[in-house]
Amino acid sequence: TADFTYIRFHGSLAMYASGYLKPELEGYAEIIKAKLKKGNDVFCYFNNDIFGHAIKNARELGALI
Repeated sequence: TADFTYIRFHGSLAMYASGYLKPELEGYAEIIKAKLKKGNDVFCYFNNDIFGHAIKNARELGALI
């Protein structure tokens, strides 16, 4: 119902304790690109996790987009 999309990443296999695999991020990248193409803003938030995957995954997703 909004003109923006908000995606919050907490971890793939274990919340707050796992990262995302490249194929998972590629799937999200396609969704995000489709939203952007329609003119919607997209906000992604990678939650801090105990192993530090958030920063790496955010950079990977940004590169895919």
